[in-house]
Amino acid sequence: MKVSASIELVWQLAAQEAIASEFGEIQPDHFLAGLLKFAELPVEDVNKIAPEAEVAKQLAEEVKTLREDLGTRSIAGTRVRRELRAKLGKGGHPHDGGRMHRSQACRELFAAAAKLAADKGSESLMVQHLFTEILASPTPIMAQVFAQAGRSGEPVKSKTPLLDRHGIDLTRQASAGKEPPTLKREPEVRAVLNVLGAKEKVSVFLICGDKKAACVIAVGVAQAIADKRVPSSLKGKRLIDLTAWTKDAEMSDVYDVVEAVRRDVEGMITEAAGTRDILYFGDWKGTPRKGETSPPEMEAAKAAMRRTPLQCIFNLSPDAYRCYVEKDPVWKRIGHPLWVRESELRGDIPDEL
Repeated sequence: MKVSASIELVWQLAAQEAIASEFGEIQPDHFLAGLLKFAELPVEDVNKIAPEAEVAKQLAEEVKTLREDLGTRSIAGTRVRRELRAKLGKGGHPHDGGRMHRSQACRELFAAAAKLAADKGSESLMVQHLFTEILASPTPIMAQVFAQAGRSGEPVKSKTPLLDRHGIDLTRQASAGKEPPTLKREPEVRAVLNVLGAKEKVSVFLICGDKKAACVIAVGVAQAIADKRVPSSLKGKRLIDLTAWTKDAEMSDVYDVVEAVRRDVEGMITEAAGTRDILYFGDWKGTPRKGETSPPEMEAAKAAMRRTPLQCIFNLSPDAYRCYVEKDPVWKRIGHPLWVRESELRGDIPDEL
């Protein structure tokens, strides 16, 4: 069976773990450490590792899937990886520069993972298959580490299944040091935090024609929350990025799709309200035509927030803001506009920040 590019990368990470711990062969424990390190890779680093578009996309998707699985199982990847290294200790076989091979136990592990992949109809062995088999048959050291962490690796019921499925926890990534500093956007970050920390408005509209700039601001907000550099009312909150879901939600105006979008939005807002999460929606862009209704996910969010006020950050283009939000009484009541200055934008954008 073929192996995915992600498995090849995890293999390299596992080999590095084995070399660092002076083992003569790669053990299953090293592959677990490699998987946990793989889950910590920032997506931008994945793109550098695999510049080919399809490979990069697949790697990024597997990173996201593994992170979600770790979160569902309440496995703290960095902590488990460090405790695993400590338990393994030194194997007493310094690396001589030759190629690192898998142990027999690893070969059996891969055979079981390949069977799992085949049973699920996959043409390639992927990270998720290997991780599932590792948890199904942990080594004694793995079992000790999981026991010390208070986790067996069994899934626990999440309080936010929709948000876990559709979103990315930017605050968790920031806490783990996954996101770069955003000093160039510090004024906008502080402006967003000031609005979210006040009582007058619950949400922010980032009016910006540049997706990257809006994402940098969102990451900066998540970093500030992770570092506790926020008003007391924002401490302990999560910022959940729903940008990818928002893009998927724009696929059709067919009734059943619109209804599914509405149900998802209502469910996610209910989950977020119950856990004090902040939601980041984007990108509502483009140049709307006269008389055109706003996107279904935007309408669903407005309807749900009438009943459940929630802190959100919405990213819109200037045209979308003027068309959908500026004169809408509901949005005006719950959201505060912040215009983001961009060199690409015309000079008539208000200099509010």
